[in-house]
Amino acid sequence: MAVKGKGSGKAPPAVVLRTTDLAAEQPKKKDGRANNGNPSTYDVKVAELICSEIAVGKSLYKIAMEHECVPTLQTVYNWLRVHPEFSLMYTRAREDQQSFYVDQLIAISDDNSIPSDQKRVMVDTRKWLASKLNRNTYGDVNKTEVSGPNGAPIQTQQVASIDASSLDAHARDALKQALLAAKEQNK
Repeated sequence: MAVKGKGSGKAPPAVVLRTTDLAAEQPKKKDGRANNGNPSTYDVKVAELICSEIAVGKSLYKIAMEHECVPTLQTVYNWLRVHPEFSLMYTRAREDQQSFYVDQLIAISDDNSIPSDQKRVMVDTRKWLASKLNRNTYGDVNKTEVSGPNGAPIQTQQVASIDASSLDAHARDALKQALLAAKEQNK
């Protein structure tokens, strides 16, 4: 056991952490080879497959790993930029995916075979995804309403405009002083 203050005097070796960016890392197929060589030309059938799988909760990364016909992630992202019909289908599939996650919440909550701590993580993940990816439907509502006293509507008043040229010198000076005082209070 090392005693505090004693030892070789050297600092402990630095720990190097390697992070993996899943979006940048290309998926490998089941047989271990890289997803290279697939045709990168747009294919409507492949686009429909991607969208149908996304709609039932799968990630694009997982779809590319499971289906030999799906091109690289970068190619799919390019299809989204270049083909408006695919972009629209993909957007609808992502919306359906959020509904799928919300539907799963009840099934997971009612499933007694899943341990409580695991169930909580599964439910919280799906709730978070749904609220972030589809804020209008599943997000928290933060609403600010401005009203008058006791919730009544705000009372507005019509204020007559003042034509300074029609005032005498004493009244113009009084108006100027009042406006300067109001300006100072608002600073």
